[in-house]
Amino acid sequence: MQLSQIVCQETLSANQTDIYLRLNKGTPFLIEAERMSAKMPYLGTESIDYSFEAGHGWVKTGSGEITDDQTIFESNTTSTQSIKLTPVTGTAVNAQKTSLSLDYSDQRHIRLWAYADPANINNLSKFEVMYCTGAATYSYDFLPTLKLKNPCIITIAKPDFFKYLEPNWANIDRIIIKVTANAEVTGSVWVDNLGWQKPKPTKGKIIIRFDDGLKSVFSTAAASMMNWGVTGCCVVTPARVGINENYMTLDDLSTLKTRGWDISSHSFDHANNATFGDKAFSYCYNDSKATQNWLLEKGFTNGARFHAFPGNAHNSNTLLATSQIFTLINSGVIGHETLPWADGILLKRLSGDLKTAAELNAYADVCAANKTLAIIYFHNIVLGGASYTTDPAEFVSFISTLGARNDVDVITYSDLLDTTYIATR
Repeated sequence: MQLSQIVCQETLSANQTDIYLRLNKGTPFLIEAERMSAKMPYLGTESIDYSFEAGHGWVKTGSGEITDDQTIFESNTTSTQSIKLTPVTGTAVNAQKTSLSLDYSDQRHIRLWAYADPANINNLSKFEVMYCTGAATYSYDFLPTLKLKNPCIITIAKPDFFKYLEPNWANIDRIIIKVTANAEVTGSVWVDNLGWQKPKPTKGKIIIRFDDGLKSVFSTAAASMMNWGVTGCCVVTPARVGINENYMTLDDLSTLKTRGWDISSHSFDHANNATFGDKAFSYCYNDSKATQNWLLEKGFTNGARFHAFPGNAHNSNTLLATSQIFTLINSGVIGHETLPWADGILLKRLSGDLKTAAELNAYADVCAANKTLAIIYFHNIVLGGASYTTDPAEFVSFISTLGARNDVDVITYSDLLDTTYIATR
């Protein structure tokens, strides 16, 4: 039976009709346009400090080469070239800018464009950008992100940088771009438009996500959240909805939807954690489309735009497949997400499993201080201390503190995408 026979378009609101038509056209270009337009309200200012045009002044150190390349660079900008870093096998090459005096102490997110030679990307061990104060450094390895989507624009929240010694964002005197090759093999990385973004929101944001559709979410988590007017998001596997007493029923999910929750995709049956980790494009596309169809048929129209990988397992092919179906995707990249986000199919996330209220509140503190987004995912809200669980008392304590804060807003994926007031203020 075709979906159009099950869902009557005339019964949907104007907004739902737009979503329904877009989802069932399945056009990647429309989805990408939706991602781009959705993130624009979050963009305050953006500055490109280094575009790597002629006379850029970056100096090579280490073994290998840095060259100006006029064939590969960030499109849709004023760029005419990038710098290409190619280390010698088993060593690192640096592009370095010295004698700087930069103050990045306010709420800025680091931004850059990068591309790696696909044939040799697995020959690389690291692709780092380092901001230095003397010998002290903030550093971040962008290679795991680049292996998922290549090329890509990347933004990183400053708290997610690794800190060595005591660098100072208010006094950056040197920047290093470093590419390291594995022993006996090498590859190249192209870098363009290194700079920063300053977020528009004046408050931090948190999305509370629950994976797998477990019953404790409805019986324990949702009850405490409702007391504080806090909504959440469930990513579910249709094959397990109501299968036994451990999982939420369709009525449970419908009740949460009525309370303002998103009900979204987590694959059709979560058969194993390798479902999207080692499968082909076609397998993932068909699985994702079946899950999305189920969500639409059951009335979860808004939530049908969002997906989280089961077990965070995926590869570049399956990431591409889901990107052609869903608008926003949690890819498994760890960290605080920037506002605006760099890429809607590479949204970062943080685990709430086995965390204390103090640890969860620390996530909120970072969001408040840096105007970032924390997508915190949980599984089972039960006692026991096993993997994929969170102590109910710790969770309730976190929600009560979060609900009373004035510097952090709790939003849903729909809020994030549809730019409701609470999501953009």
